[in-house]
Amino acid sequence: MNKVILSGNLCRDVEIAETLSGKEVVQNCIAVKREYKNAKGEYESDFINIVVWGNQAKYLSTYASKGDRVEVVGRWNVRKYEKSDGTQQIINECVVESIPAIYNKQKEESKKEKAVNRINSYNRNNSTFGICNI
Repeated sequence: MNKVILSGNLCRDVEIAETLSGKEVVQNCIAVKREYKNAKGEYESDFINIVVWGNQAKYLSTYASKGDRVEVVGRWNVRKYEKSDGTQQIINECVVESIPAIYNKQKEESKKEKAVNRINSYNRNNSTFGICNI
């Protein structure tokens, strides 16, 4: 079975292209944060190439942009081609079959801002509590 599930942030703005045969395609990259810290105590990320075709490409280009967190399901693909100088190039990528979720950065920041405003408004009306900064 060849099944890949990734959750991470888009590395670049989403640009939809069209093949010579008229199919829509998006090529991008997802930064996937590792679950553990390195020796310096920092999280590292893996940058994984993705390819999205057809309606899924249209969906991604419509609703996502650089920095948005996305969840994708697909299959792992290794392809080879010959560059113009005659050398072989090997590409590892996830060919996306579905996009279960997109978490827009701007919408998430807006939700957080609204929550802070609600808490601060509540705190102003109830002086026994301090102002909360999240």
